[in-house]
Amino acid sequence: MNGHDPNHLPDETASVDAARQLFDRAGDRLDTATANRLRLMRREALRGAAGPASRLGTWLPVGAAAVAVLALAIAWRAPVPEENIADTPDTELGTDPAVTGEDDAELYAWLGDAPVATTPGKAGTL
Repeated sequence: MNGHDPNHLPDETASVDAARQLFDRAGDRLDTATANRLRLMRREALRGAAGPASRLGTWLPVGAAAVAVLALAIAWRAPVPEENIADTPDTELGTDPAVTGEDDAELYAWLGDAPVATTPGKAGTL
């Protein structure tokens, strides 16, 4: 057995204090050259981590302005919609039967006058 009790949770402050003491002891044993190298690598890592975020902060307004200008240019160059035919009075449409619907009226009148087969027993024939 390793002596670890899974039901016993260690005190958080005690573990933080123990970790800090261990870190301090390890840092005290470092020679000057290694400590300087570690400091330089830490600075470089922190500078690299902040780099893309700071660049994004400077390019974000520029990109938003470019998108706004592009949207205005597209809206300005968009074709103007023509007048809707459904809103115009019938007198402007002319006498085209396809537009006025006269062909449909004639068809329905013809169908109303057509003979209808009423012979029982002959299904499917008119």
